[in-house]
Amino acid sequence: MSKASLRCGACGGTSLVGPYQFTNFESYVRIPEGVDGVFGRSDLKLAPDSARICRDCGHVMHFVSVAKLNG
Repeated sequence: MSKASLRCGACGGTSLVGPYQFTNFESYVRIPEGVDGVFGRSDLKLAPDSARICRDCGHVMHFVSVAKLNG
């Protein structure tokens, strides 16, 4: 997806900065079709590697590489 076609997920604005390298604690995502384990539903651990910020509303969008998703 090109930079020109990206829109803010909150306001729909097209004035986005970045991508910037993103560093934060890991985030966990609960996948409805996930596998149940001994302690319940397992979560997918994601670590975003880039972020873009909307100049119109300040919303921060995190992005994970496809390689990380495919594991």
